[in-house]
Amino acid sequence: MAIETLVASETQHPAPPAHVKQRHFVLVLVAIVLLASAAVAFALRLGEHRALAKETEALSVPSVVLVQPKAEPAQQDLTLPSTLQAYTESPIYARTSGYVARWYKDIGSQVKKGQLLADLETPEVDQELLQSRAARGQAQAQMNLAKTSAPFAGVITRRNTDIGALINAGNSGTNQELFVVAQINPIRVYVDVPEIYAPSVRHGVSATIELPSFPGQRFTGAVARSSDAIDPATRTLRTEIDVPNRDGRLFPGSYAQVHFGVNVAAVRLSVPVNALLFRAEGPRAAVVGADGKIHLKSVTIGRDYGTEIEILGGLDPSESIVLNPGDSLEEGQAVNVVKATTHS
Repeated sequence: MAIETLVASETQHPAPPAHVKQRHFVLVLVAIVLLASAAVAFALRLGEHRALAKETEALSVPSVVLVQPKAEPAQQDLTLPSTLQAYTESPIYARTSGYVARWYKDIGSQVKKGQLLADLETPEVDQELLQSRAARGQAQAQMNLAKTSAPFAGVITRRNTDIGALINAGNSGTNQELFVVAQINPIRVYVDVPEIYAPSVRHGVSATIELPSFPGQRFTGAVARSSDAIDPATRTLRTEIDVPNRDGRLFPGSYAQVHFGVNVAAVRLSVPVNALLFRAEGPRAAVVGADGKIHLKSVTIGRDYGTEIEILGGLDPSESIVLNPGDSLEEGQAVNVVKATTHS
């Protein structure tokens, strides 16, 4: 009975055919392949995302080129700009009121002390003389005041009057200066010496000057005096050099370059002019430390050489500074060093 029931059951539920099993296998295989593809795609996209994030982070770190400061020699020819001025200069005013009757010397004329420069007509004084013979002595003294003479030997550098001009006594009013007389031998050369060189430029130090109007020629003088005080605005020492000018070739107001042969003990560096940041708080150099980060250092600027600039303090010769630093650089900012160049 049991055997008959089992046979009947097998007859009612026959085993699935082979092609059905094969189809199930294919479906499972396809599902596995799809899942694997999805996993691979997800992994690829995740890798791309991470690479993009890393690239973005790398791009956010600026790349910089470094340069080494160049040390300047301890002994050198110190060259500074200067201005020539007359040793003594004096404006000449009339001592009484009147009209210019005649002038005897013009600009460029050499004069001696006491030499007559101009005569004035003084109608009021003449009238006083006619009206009061008793006051002849006083009136005659007033007449002598009508003669204008040079206070010292020199050259006339300006004449500000002409015949017929009404002149008032003294320096009141406008256009009352008749002449300007200048003594130009010796001639004075004024130069502002940077503070770092001030101890080396003392009284008696020899100096030579060069002028564009005399190419290849040098005129020798010596330091005569200085202000003995540093100007807090410019950090310089006003210094005066006396240069002999017997032939009068050197003119007041001329521009000149002064050369001193001095020894400078302080460490001085030079850097490219485009290696500095000029900000409201003062000039800064962007130094890259061993940690690969920016450190902004205050520097003291000396002379400007054109493409290079002298650094008197604030930098160490072993430090590397950023060439062409961007205005956006900040203290502690990480940077990527592309390459380092040697400043020569």
